[in-house]
Amino acid sequence: MLHSKLLTNYSKFAESHSSEPLAKSPDYTAKMKRLGDVQHEWQQGVGINYVIKSWQQLHKRPIDASTGSSGFLLPEAVEAELHSIAAHEMADYIDHLPLKKLAKAAKTHFTELEIIDKDTTIGRDPYEENAKEDLYVMHGHGTSELFSFLMKAIIKTSEDAIIAATPTYGLFVDSISQAKAQLVTFPLTEKNHYKPTTTQLRKLILQTNANLLKKYNEILEITKNVLSVLGNQKAIPQLYKQHAKLLTLVTKHNQLVYTELDAATEDFNTMLEQYLASRSLKTLWQEKLALPLCPRVRSYFHINPHMPFGSIMTQLEIERLATELEKFPDITVIDDITYYELILPPSKKRPGTFAKTAMQQRSVTLYSLSKQYGLAAVRAGIALGPKDLIKAIAHQVFMHVNMPSIYTQKALYSVFNMPENDKQAHIEETSTEYAFRRDFTLALVKGISDIANKTLQKKITTILTEQKISSKQQEDILKGIPGLKVVITPESGFFLLLDFSAFQGKYIGNTELQTSMDMQKFIYCLTDVNMIPNEVNFEFSKPWLRFSFCMPTIDILEAMLRLRKALANCTLVPVTELIEKPKGLSVPKKVAPSYQKTGPSLTPLFDKVKKQTKPSNAMKPKQHYTRSQENKLMNASNINPFAKLR
Repeated sequence: MLHSKLLTNYSKFAESHSSEPLAKSPDYTAKMKRLGDVQHEWQQGVGINYVIKSWQQLHKRPIDASTGSSGFLLPEAVEAELHSIAAHEMADYIDHLPLKKLAKAAKTHFTELEIIDKDTTIGRDPYEENAKEDLYVMHGHGTSELFSFLMKAIIKTSEDAIIAATPTYGLFVDSISQAKAQLVTFPLTEKNHYKPTTTQLRKLILQTNANLLKKYNEILEITKNVLSVLGNQKAIPQLYKQHAKLLTLVTKHNQLVYTELDAATEDFNTMLEQYLASRSLKTLWQEKLALPLCPRVRSYFHINPHMPFGSIMTQLEIERLATELEKFPDITVIDDITYYELILPPSKKRPGTFAKTAMQQRSVTLYSLSKQYGLAAVRAGIALGPKDLIKAIAHQVFMHVNMPSIYTQKALYSVFNMPENDKQAHIEETSTEYAFRRDFTLALVKGISDIANKTLQKKITTILTEQKISSKQQEDILKGIPGLKVVITPESGFFLLLDFSAFQGKYIGNTELQTSMDMQKFIYCLTDVNMIPNEVNFEFSKPWLRFSFCMPTIDILEAMLRLRKALANCTLVPVTELIEKPKGLSVPKKVAPSYQKTGPSLTPLFDKVKKQTKPSNAMKPKQHYTRSQENKLMNASNINPFAKLR
């Protein structure tokens, strides 16, 4: 059997590096453990020595399809501003608050994009007592840091809950855990076009609060029993009376007003402290009897456009969610609009924002320059929200002595201060190119017949022709990859979710494929194409992988050719059974691999990107291109991997 020895060797490696599988109905603890295991294994990037060289066809470069950074360089005007930073500007610590001119430019930028209404006012200093702006801004080292600091402001007690739709940003889950909160999720489904609904939100909020209230009631009962050791009702009548009040409030369930319960809890703790003031072992009793606040849903984490689905919720759809969330006064919305401007043609939808709803004063909008403007390495994120929440974030930034760098400030201001026409031209050009790369990838996965536009079909076949792929081979390639499906055609971003359900239960070598991580591991180890497993997105039931199509089309083509080869080697039974020729099962003859050795790896043909050396681990750097440079690269390549097949 073709590659049987190599596949068997890979299976031995995979078995030695396999983590404990997840149960069918895992609890939160099991999910968190599985997430940690997958993240650790994914970060290691081991197994690269098992790459099957004959599956490398157009070139030998590793392909990082896991990336979340832009495939293009930043606008030239912004680059010039960053280069203009003088030495004396780097000598001193900068103010942890945004500059006045940055806040003013942010107001203009967010208004132009319709992230906020025209009459919304924006301030920079949440410490100013007399300031009464509608919203305030705070910059940070990317939105991930701002999210982390926001968790510390929102979470009030252990077991508080954050609600989010899955798949979601798995790397944000650690910030939730660090704040001693828990993530409660609901799945986005095809039925609802991979968008959250008011019914889902309301049901999950009520159910989560009910479960947490039940646990809190159990704590109250335990406290009552411990209280009896301290003294009977005659000895400490006020404490018993206050405790009875708490039990009464908890039994109200849906009629419960959390502010009343919080006030009653604080009163109980105050009475307890006063009673214990003169007693021995005061600290011990305080720890045993002091009550925490009742945990509840504290936040809804919303991503729009949603990643990795690429689905978009309009302002009308956001208004419906806001109307429902307004009924829960303890909930703060975290509105992540990182991909706000990357809308892929032909879609003309504009994402909605909570900053334009009745939830404005209970929402924090997270915005980034990483995706649209090629500034991921600068770590330029900004939060937009009400005074109290932005003040809490600013406090965390200051206390961590983690002020944004001069580059972060300059990058944000430079982008915000760009002429509107220049920004629109940059975004339109970027989105148009990403839309083509999406469609190019779809043609390779699903087949070109799925592309209705004849001009687009011609452009796709031209790329294959330029790589000296014959018409006959093109016909085969453009039928798609058998068994592989696409979950949804994204309207935004640069990710495609690939569905490997058809390969569940099959074998690669002697390794049975079940989970998303199984798929990711074997593809990465054997083809040198790296993708994001679904477990990293806190989704454990679907064997999906996230493929980033922000790379040049020659790399997309190479990735799909390698993937096609890999999936063709999946079998219904382990390789050892095929080799041992069990009865009733024919064994194909060994066939020499059909491939041609390629020349040296292709490198960018422009001077802004230097050739990078291979890092010590298995994760390789991505190459960046301007829009015109990819065609030059394609034309410079005269490699024909199919020469022996003619």
